[in-house]
Amino acid sequence: MPRRFTQPSEIYADLLIPQIIGSNLLPNPGFESGITGWSGSNATVTAASSPVRTGTGSLKVNVTAATGSTSFTLFSQNSGQRIYFDIWVLGDISSTGKFVRAQITCNGDSTTQDTVRYKLSSTIWTRMRCSIFINTTGTVTITVKGTNLANGDNFYLDDGYVDFVTNPTTTTSNRRFYYNGVETYLRCCNYNNVPTSNPGGTNFATEEAMLPFDFADIQAQGCNTIRIYNDSYNANDYGRGLDCAWNYGLGVMVLYFIWITSTNYTQSTGGTNRTNSANDFANNLVGKNKNHPAVIAYGYGSEGNYHVSLPNQQSDWFTLVDLACSTGKTIDSTRVFYTSNGGVPVPSIDNLFPNLDILGFTQYGGNSNQVFRGSNLNGFDKLISANTQKAVMLTEIGTGCYDGSTNGNQEYQGHADVHLLSQAESFYPFMMGHTYFQFEDNRNTTNPTDNSWYGKSESVSTGNTSARPKRLSYYIIQNFFLTHPVPGY
Repeated sequence: MPRRFTQPSEIYADLLIPQIIGSNLLPNPGFESGITGWSGSNATVTAASSPVRTGTGSLKVNVTAATGSTSFTLFSQNSGQRIYFDIWVLGDISSTGKFVRAQITCNGDSTTQDTVRYKLSSTIWTRMRCSIFINTTGTVTITVKGTNLANGDNFYLDDGYVDFVTNPTTTTSNRRFYYNGVETYLRCCNYNNVPTSNPGGTNFATEEAMLPFDFADIQAQGCNTIRIYNDSYNANDYGRGLDCAWNYGLGVMVLYFIWITSTNYTQSTGGTNRTNSANDFANNLVGKNKNHPAVIAYGYGSEGNYHVSLPNQQSDWFTLVDLACSTGKTIDSTRVFYTSNGGVPVPSIDNLFPNLDILGFTQYGGNSNQVFRGSNLNGFDKLISANTQKAVMLTEIGTGCYDGSTNGNQEYQGHADVHLLSQAESFYPFMMGHTYFQFEDNRNTTNPTDNSWYGKSESVSTGNTSARPKRLSYYIIQNFFLTHPVPGY
């Protein structure tokens, strides 16, 4: 039976249920029996009976500096495992609106991983989640620390949890996608967190304080997955971003963007370029993301078939995709590999990439000079059933809104999006999911009359620390997701 998601507040969300190894490694996690083992740095820590999230106790942290913190050191943990730390945090009237983050330190080799900044509220408890892969056996220290607090500010902790987590196994069979053996339909959105005036290629966690707001909005909309570009990789940034996605129940499809254009990637004489690209994908995308449980799929290429120039032929591109997938599977064969092809190849080319698990498609059309740009999917299901036996999803689908300054334009965009999404979902079981394009937008200004492309929410200035404005199309899509069962249910 397909995976059923909780309704209505987290409908179709929480794809990633932690695959925990055992029980909570943190003694007295609810602070019901005091605060033994917890210490403060630039802070005084005390037991509190109010406020509490559950039970009768919490930990109060009164800081004397911006980065005042509290820590707890666990006994020695073996290498080769990913350990994670959940904790709920609350501010008070002095600290509300300011930020804290969690951190894990592996003392065997002094490696650390911290979270994005989470904004404190004096009324709502917020969960933070941090994880790290232990490379060297040793003790592990968990920490919660301020980032911009002031002397005398307070925050409270409750309901901590520490355990080990295993990576999911994702597979495809009979055109369906399976997460740990359970059929799961993917309602995904392309996520591109590029602040206003920043260039493309910025990694998705650069504006770290935006991630909790964005991922909460994406989850609330009804998505269970995001797709990101593997840009400007930084281990701590990606750890922050992937942990935050996991914290909000979102799977992550990671994409290696490549067009071969006129560089020689031919099968006959371009062997070095082909090997180098496949190895770069395997080592730098698969290898660097394989140890995180939020990652569910690895992608190679976006509309690469549209950007093939001599001396390359289409067959050179498709066999390069296969080489990348086969090389990537030497690094991790437990999760699926996909590409984002421009349209449906006719006739079938399944034989050119036997190592590809998911044949993804981007589908756009219309006149780019019009206010709205989009297309329908009429006959798409027949093309799929006749020309491929692989699992299929739409990896980009959407409607452009070149002038978002009026609600009428935004409303048209939203209804056109829903038309495309409802068509896509009607193709089940020939299609295992879809990715709408996109949450956030990578235009250069916040002016709504500028070229805003496909964004369902608005660009924000660098340093923004509040939820971004969302377009009517976001809410129209949300209404569709929340009122229409996932295909197969």
